[in-house]
Amino acid sequence: MLMKSIGAAPDEPCEIAYLEESDGFRAACGTMKIVLGLLVMASAVLVLMGSQMFGTEGFFQRIWNIIMSARADYYDIRADKPKRSGGMLLLGSDSMRTFPNVRNIPANIKRDDEYRVLVPGCCGSTTFYIVPNTTDGNQTFDIKLNAYGLKRFGSSEPVRLSKVECGKDERKTYDAVDELLDGHILFFEGKNGGHHGLLKDGKMHYRTSEHRDALNENGEYAVTVYWVWTEYYDQMINTGADGALFDNGAEAAEMLDYIEGNKEKYFRRFDEADDLRQQYDNGDRLICQNADYIGFEIIAE
Repeated sequence: MLMKSIGAAPDEPCEIAYLEESDGFRAACGTMKIVLGLLVMASAVLVLMGSQMFGTEGFFQRIWNIIMSARADYYDIRADKPKRSGGMLLLGSDSMRTFPNVRNIPANIKRDDEYRVLVPGCCGSTTFYIVPNTTDGNQTFDIKLNAYGLKRFGSSEPVRLSKVECGKDERKTYDAVDELLDGHILFFEGKNGGHHGLLKDGKMHYRTSEHRDALNENGEYAVTVYWVWTEYYDQMINTGADGALFDNGAEAAEMLDYIEGNKEKYFRRFDEADDLRQQYDNGDRLICQNADYIGFEIIAE
């Protein structure tokens, strides 16, 4: 019996409609009810067992992972396990591979400098692998490389500056440090004499059609990115400077334009007399005074 309102006023009873049923229809409905009941019971048992094994949140997250990872355009990022180095702390997934619900991993940073700790003037590279569900067709993957500060309090584990519980003044300082790291540590697509292919904001748009030769036998695209913590302001904008980043005037000009549009990532004025060179050095000083470690991560966006 079905009940529904057919133009009835609020205080009037709903009309009643009777649905004629044959014996065969009733039998089929009864069978369907039994089957659905069994499916519901089986699902409840599966959820109960899964929740006991992985916890409720972990169980449903695994189901979500399976659904998301089945998409044709899905991809993961992985990296070889990094070695711990002075002045650096690498945090993130222990597996060194992303999942649908964990889209960042620590970068496997290699150093090309001779400094004992991480300071202005350090440089190197990082290699990671894009693992797509399919290598057919042309795809574009959006990836971000990021450097961030950490602070250690006593003997506890270092904490990302963005997650430190603190007052308003300290929060303003810590946020400034992470902002400055976005500009003082730069990432590039390549290095051949000078650096080239600045990754603005650390963002890379990786098009598989341009990198067929990077596809390995495991169906992964190997990607190497170069990083540098520029020691002096002039090195970024002057191809003739000692230790210049660029040997190409066009790329140095592009770098200057980028700096002009993102001054908060490069400069801090502590005195009215500070010129841009001093303001850049002030930024380095603020980073070193407030970040005990520098972390590097790769994010699949």
